Amino acid sequence: MSKIQPKYQKDYKNLEYRNPRLEKDRQKRSQRFRKLIYIGSGIIVLVILYLLFFNPLFQIKQVKIEGLQRVKYENLIKIVDDYRHDNALFFFSRNNYWIMNKSKIKESILSAYRFETLEIKKKFPNKLIVQIGEKRPEVVWQTNNLCFALDDSALAIQYCEDKQDLMIIKDTQNELLEIGGRPITEDELNYYRELNEKVWQFFIEKFVPVNYEKEFNSLKLNTNKNFFIYFNSNLPIDDQLIRLQYLLKDENVKSGLETVEYFDLRFDDKVFYR
Repeated sequence: MSKIQPKYQKDYKNLEYRNPRLEKDRQKRSQRFRKLIYIGSGIIVLVILYLLFFNPLFQIKQVKIEGLQRVKYENLIKIVDDYRHDNALFFFSRNNYWIMNKSKIKESILSAYRFETLEIKKKFPNKLIVQIGEKRPEVVWQTNNLCFALDDSALAIQYCEDKQDLMIIKDTQNELLEIGGRPITEDELNYYRELNEKVWQFFIEKFVPVNYEKEFNSLKLNTNKNFFIYFNSNLPIDDQLIRLQYLLKDENVKSGLETVEYFDLRFDDKVFYR
């Protein structure tokens, strides 16, 4: 019998002999194990999601607003509640400690108010704190059927809530204004405020200012009497008021004041009235 040459010999000792049925059973067990791992992992994820986002423990139950002086609580809390009661990602409630976005709440508040300071804090596990430092309103500005409060820099800091005996200026041009905008410059505002203060100081026995109407470089003062007064915002305040004082001391004017329709101080050293 011929001998097989080494190069044609096959190494059978390293061959593995497997039972096909056992191999198939092993694969099925492996698949079932992986499936159990997937199901278990899914259950764990769902439990974690529930504990974090649906557990009543983490639902915001208390909102505290600190620093209120003139701004009405109900107006500010409504902004916060509108955010809280909305949903994020369709079914996740924003009224949740983990989901609640402080920046979004701040953004919502700043759409209606401008504060000196504004800080939003979350206190674990279910409390929200809004800390504000209010700006002081100095003037009421009415335009385009809207009413705004301006601070001392002429910044529109909020919509009107309480006029608090502030100077009222109506923009007859009805120019568009939004919270955070400036309808006039700070210098213009200072001019109007000084004018109003001096009118109250020197003429309170003659009439009471009701409101002002701004049109270009003119300012029309409506009084509680039958007449109104035109001022020129490009002329010195004192010069115009001195001329008005002299005129109101005139006997003919004093005796017929109830029939006067207006005083016009817009023309340098002249005064017109009718």
